[in-house]
Amino acid sequence: MRQAGPSCFALIGPLGAGKTTFVREWVQRRAPEVARQVVSPTFILHARYDLPGGAVHHLDWYRLNSEAEVLSLGWEEIVSDPGLAIFVEWADKFPRLLPRRRVEVRFKYSADSRRRTVTMKNRGPRLSA
Repeated sequence: MRQAGPSCFALIGPLGAGKTTFVREWVQRRAPEVARQVVSPTFILHARYDLPGGAVHHLDWYRLNSEAEVLSLGWEEIVSDPGLAIFVEWADKFPRLLPRRRVEVRFKYSADSRRRTVTMKNRGPRLSA
């Protein structure tokens, strides 16, 4: 059974830890021809990629200062879009806006060793078949 609406990935981690690269690789596995379009949405705030099967929304909340700014991006429409996925960089800034059912993806980066660690955790209610 598929959940209503797209899967949400809450991407959390410091600058340069690999959040945008994660999104690009996810898109690459589904639509290689679209993957080259995936860039950091730090300044555009929201990018939409149309893939076979539905849209992917890629947002960056780093430069936003309030929940109202997130809502002004059309957040309520984005989370109700029956597309494939939503990726939110800096999702820990406004956790109350995130869907209850989501995957939290935490990135850690050690500049000394140039090593990245990624952990994923399902949040929210589980779906039954």
